[in-house]
Parts: sequence; C-alpha cells; structure tokens
Amino acid sequence: ESVWLSHYFQNLIKDMQLQLTHPITITGVSLVLSQFISNVPLVILYIPFLKNGGIDLYMVLAMASTMAGSLFILGAASNVIIIQNIEKRGGKPFSFLQFSLYGIPISLIQVLVYLLWLV
Repeated sequence: ESVWLSHYFQNLIKDMQLQLTHPITITGVSLVLSQFISNVPLVILYIPFLKNGGIDLYMVLAMASTMAGSLFILGAASNVIIIQNIEKRGGKPFSFLQFSLYGIPISLIQVLVYLLWLV
C-alpha cells in the first residue's frame, strides 16, 4: 500500500503513456515487473488499474502473473522457497540458468496460447 500511496508507479505509467487495460500491456507489465517485485505484489499493485474493466482483464492479469512466476526463479517467491528447502536438505538446487532454459520457452508458449484464448 505504501508503494501505491507514493504514486511512484502511477507517475511512471503516466509518463510512459501506457494503456494499462490492454491485454498485451497487462501481459508485458506482468511478465517484466514480476521478475523484480514478484508476482503477488505485482497483482496487488495492478488491480486498482483494472477496477473499471471487465472480468476478461482480470483473467489476463491472473494468467500473466502466474506465467511470470515460471519465467525466472525470482518471478515468484515460491520458487525461491523451494530452492532454499532443497539447499536445507543438502540437495543441489538448479541454477538460475537451468531454470531459465526451461522456464523461458515454456512460459512464452503458454502466454501465447492463453492470449489467443483470452483475447
């Protein structure tokens, strides 16, 4: 909430002149920003922009934020938790590169399929 109240993202979006309710924009913003702030905080920050939109926009946000979680390790906090648990149990976790080699192509294909279905 403090991020929202600071108006940082609102001003950034206004300066970039993004149409935040377009499915492609929702998808792109979700895929990119989830890698920096994780997917759950991104959804919390994004929902106010969709308050006047239809259910289809919420479906696109749900899809994109979920897919962002499997793009890179840092896309979802659950990925980090799993890696930490593997290390705690003495296992050798997969590297960022290993995760990305599978995560990027699978996630991008899934995003394309979902967008074709949702839009």
